[in-house]
Amino acid sequence: MASLPVYQNIACSVRQLLDTANDRLMTDYGKSRKERFMELEQKLLHPLPATDFVYKRETTAKVKKNYHVILGEDRCQYSVPHEHIGKIVKLIYDESVVEVFLDFQRIALHQRIVGRRGIYRTLEEHMPESYRRYREQQGWTEEDFTSKAAAVGPCTEEAVLRLLSSKAFVQQSFDGCLGILRLQKKYGAPRLEAACGMALQVPRLNYRLILNILENNRDKVSRIAGEYHAPMLPLHDNIRGREVYN
Repeated sequence: MASLPVYQNIACSVRQLLDTANDRLMTDYGKSRKERFMELEQKLLHPLPATDFVYKRETTAKVKKNYHVILGEDRCQYSVPHEHIGKIVKLIYDESVVEVFLDFQRIALHQRIVGRRGIYRTLEEHMPESYRRYREQQGWTEEDFTSKAAAVGPCTEEAVLRLLSSKAFVQQSFDGCLGILRLQKKYGAPRLEAACGMALQVPRLNYRLILNILENNRDKVSRIAGEYHAPMLPLHDNIRGREVYN
């Protein structure tokens, strides 16, 4: 392998040959390449950008009834002004930001959520007026619920995420999320996590279903000494417990 000084000598020789070629008179123009560059092109050049080039990707999405769009790559949702519900928009994004465009006009800009799935980014100015007032009264955001649920465990976080996405407007699910988190005080984090894991097995998850699992101790059914308990009844929030018949 050639040493660094050898490469430097080659580069120097190439530079000398290039300078000679650029200084050579071109008979068709009566000027050299260098002279034509200085005369025609140099004044049109601009400084290089201060930041590195960032590769951006794009996709399209329909604005959901909860005034959010889903970035399918990581299943996270980003808000847009609520008056655009039902419209098809373009998402242009990189590792740092997500931009939402409608008819070549940018209508939303968010910091991209990286490393987590199913998280919401919601700007207050995108909300309908009625939900802004509701948010001010309640003092909760979807990020509050997901962060508190994640502290309990992944199943609880997934249960809260599913509940948040189950309503036309995400704020409609706040009471249910708050109820789920409050169950931790009575039953403890391990039992709540187990109950949420069971509730995730059914298509329609809600607060009442998780409460029924805990009240009937169904979360305690586990594999013991290598053997399973008898099969349970299907999970459903309409199934009544034995206390109804006492």
